[in-house]
Amino acid sequence: MKKFRIVLVVNIFLLLPFFLGAQNSKLAEINRKTAERCLKIAESLILSDDWNGALSQAETGLAYDDAVSDLYYIKAMAQSKLGSTKAQILSSIKQAFSSDTWINYNKNGARILYADLLCDTGFYEESLAILNNEGFIYSADAEFIRIKDLYRLATADSIEQARDKINSARKIYPVDSRFPELFFTFEYSFMTRAKLDGIEYFIPPLVQSIADSYIIKLPDYNTESTEFELLASFFATGETRARLVKAIGEKDSSHPLFAVAALSAGVISQEMAYNLFINTLSGDVSLSVLQAFIPLITDESLLQDLNVRLTAFEGTLYIDENLDLQNELVVSYSRGRPQYVNYDKNMDGEKDLYAVCDFGVPLIASFENGATEVFYDLYPAVSCVNKNKENAVYYFLNDDFVYTPFDMIILPAFDRLETAFYIPFVNCELTAPEKRELIQKTSCIEVSANENGNSKVVYTYFDGNPVFANFTDNIGKFAYASMENGFPFIRYVDYDRNGIFETSETYDFDSDGSHNTTEERLIIENAFGNVPFAEKLYLKKVEIDRNNDTIIEFKEEYLGKGNKVSSWDNDGNGIWDYEYYKFADADMEEIYFYSQNGLPRVILTKIGGLPQKIKVGKKEVPVEKGSQDYIYWLQKRSSWADENAIMKQVHSAESGVVNIVQNQEKRFSVIKIDDLYFCRELPESYIEEDEDEN
Repeated sequence: MKKFRIVLVVNIFLLLPFFLGAQNSKLAEINRKTAERCLKIAESLILSDDWNGALSQAETGLAYDDAVSDLYYIKAMAQSKLGSTKAQILSSIKQAFSSDTWINYNKNGARILYADLLCDTGFYEESLAILNNEGFIYSADAEFIRIKDLYRLATADSIEQARDKINSARKIYPVDSRFPELFFTFEYSFMTRAKLDGIEYFIPPLVQSIADSYIIKLPDYNTESTEFELLASFFATGETRARLVKAIGEKDSSHPLFAVAALSAGVISQEMAYNLFINTLSGDVSLSVLQAFIPLITDESLLQDLNVRLTAFEGTLYIDENLDLQNELVVSYSRGRPQYVNYDKNMDGEKDLYAVCDFGVPLIASFENGATEVFYDLYPAVSCVNKNKENAVYYFLNDDFVYTPFDMIILPAFDRLETAFYIPFVNCELTAPEKRELIQKTSCIEVSANENGNSKVVYTYFDGNPVFANFTDNIGKFAYASMENGFPFIRYVDYDRNGIFETSETYDFDSDGSHNTTEERLIIENAFGNVPFAEKLYLKKVEIDRNNDTIIEFKEEYLGKGNKVSSWDNDGNGIWDYEYYKFADADMEEIYFYSQNGLPRVILTKIGGLPQKIKVGKKEVPVEKGSQDYIYWLQKRSSWADENAIMKQVHSAESGVVNIVQNQEKRFSVIKIDDLYFCRELPESYIEEDEDEN
């Protein structure tokens, strides 16, 4: 019968993985069905234009099954409709393709969205690959994105390809106004950039041919875009151009570009053009339009008036730095000087640079969506730098650290003005100040740490090295350390907050990585915060002297790889009463109890957390677990009744001290070690004094 029961148990354990696998499979099936229900609800909400509801359902479905690509696609579409940043939308659509598990949707729609986002955030080659690989997508949307990619790649070959595709698209999609708008916008930007650079520009024959075709069909396009028609006018010639500009002006002459188009076409006077253009200077204006207009004004009185107006300019200037038809740089002006500077290099909605200025002089420069903030005292001298993700502030003295996030320049188009009109020039390779440079030049660093729940550490630095540290919390100062002489160094801590720094913690440099355990790294991070010098730091030793009598009551040494030695002196005589050794690599522990003269009296050895042997004096005997979890027997195990009798007498015994217990005719010696009791039945001839002597 026993044999049968054993076999049955073994069979159950063999089948257990299959039972668990079946349960997991069933749960996964239930979760997938729930996710599919959320998908259907989200699809119906999209039909009613409820994008908030669709987003909520998509996220709920993903909580049940995060492998459904359709839900990520709906989430991305909803985010796009609700005004999320391109970085957030990209994150969602990327997950759809990473999962690549589609239920209802053909993923070509998702490919279109993904490619468009990549195109608008500077990943042109990747965008083309999404459209061209894994089944070439041919549609108006796909062709439109391809043309944007090719124009933005900005090589002679890619621009030629873009023009060829436009030439084809005008025949295949003759009523789609997106193509002529894209064509005229890019080609006009090439034209104006050449003129600004002093290069004589000739419209290529293919470009002129495409332009003529589109201009003829302008009345056929279903668009109310004045800018579209104005851009087209720059590619018309003679009377055709004049008639086109006049027709546009009769409908709407308020667009800033109208003054440029009308004046360059010769259909209005400089004064009229100037008055039309000036009305736009109180709000938003494109730098490219401003640059195109100023050279057209030759009347000195008008130039003088423009000079006065730009001196007091209150508005926002939009700057397209790389001819991709997106404004990477947006500058708000006050009293004719930059007040706020926004720079988004790849147009993903995450600010690469944001600066606050006082009459054009930077006060604060923020990088990487606020991850790093630079504060100025007297520009360009930096007073402090906040590394917000690391909860660290770097402080600087005088002109120790000078940093210029951008230059203020005057563009050639403004040279004719008497007053300097400054425009920020941001290097596209700009990055936040590097930590290494900050450390070399800082005078002190303040970091947040988790010790005591909420603490701060202020490090004093000299020549790039920490020399002193003060540790404070909401109550006040609780620790300090001097690192002036390098490693090792001692941190003095007042843990009980009585004004005496009773704890000395010795820290050293972990040269061989033997102290790189999760537990040890957490100790360092909680105490010292996120600072570079602490990356290889480890706690070597702790010593405690609570009554300040120079006699150490407790000491713990950390030997690496989880090994340590702990020592206690409870009576303050300068001799250890007991010690604990942990050998993590061997999964072994030893506990030593010492006599008054410092000699080992009792030694307990554990392996795998379980007692294996005990040595009393010179006698070493194996141990056997008793009937109760916390009792072990030496040499010979006794009864459960004896264990109960023993515990009634020694439950409050002191650790490491031999206690003699009488139970009827039997006598036992009992030693308490931690929460365990080690018992031995004594022979009738036992003499109490022998225990310590042997």
